[in-house]
Amino acid sequence: MTGAAPRGARNMRTPGLQTDILWLLASTGVCLNVAEIAAAIPRTTTRDVVKAAGGLVSRDMITRRRKGYYVATAGGIKAWRAGAVIRPGPKGPHTGNRADSNSFQARLWRALRILKKGALDDFIALAEPGVLKDPRSTADHYFRALHRCGYLGVMARRRPGTAPTSNGSRVFILIRNTGPRSPRYAKRGKIVRDLNTGETFDIALAEGMPQ
Repeated sequence: MTGAAPRGARNMRTPGLQTDILWLLASTGVCLNVAEIAAAIPRTTTRDVVKAAGGLVSRDMITRRRKGYYVATAGGIKAWRAGAVIRPGPKGPHTGNRADSNSFQARLWRALRILKKGALDDFIALAEPGVLKDPRSTADHYFRALHRCGYLGVMARRRPGTAPTSNGSRVFILIRNTGPRSPRYAKRGKIVRDLNTGETFDIALAEGMPQ
């Protein structure tokens, strides 16, 4: 079910855009698209909504019905009824990132911060994939996610390939270096979470990178 948000949906000011979105969806009980949510919340762009909604999806307070459409979950409605205020950043106390500090994603991120620019194979070699079954596919998915969130750029000119039929390799450049912790990409939920800034990105709506 979809529908326009009621005009009075935001008469009561709530702190934070994530809280605003949760209160809007939970109070109306309808599935709204990104444009409708942005229109109901003053001084908010659709880009703001996409970023904030990603955090709520990762907290299981709202869910994505289809591309660009969100609805409150049972947990989100319960939190709204309790007057919850959603703070950006990790869901609970952060006790460190030891478990993921040597993951392949973490090593790729370190390689990006060191090289700054290069082809996929350059970063994979520096990240030392070890016995990983398909490091190229894993790295490709991670880089695509980072590109969609604005961390990576793709150069217009490819690096020439060695095979006669090769169309060359994409060349990536790091354009947003937020810190030492690697942004975490959850392929299943199409969510990227930056542990350096507390930002969460819903990449289901983002544009892909050139093939």
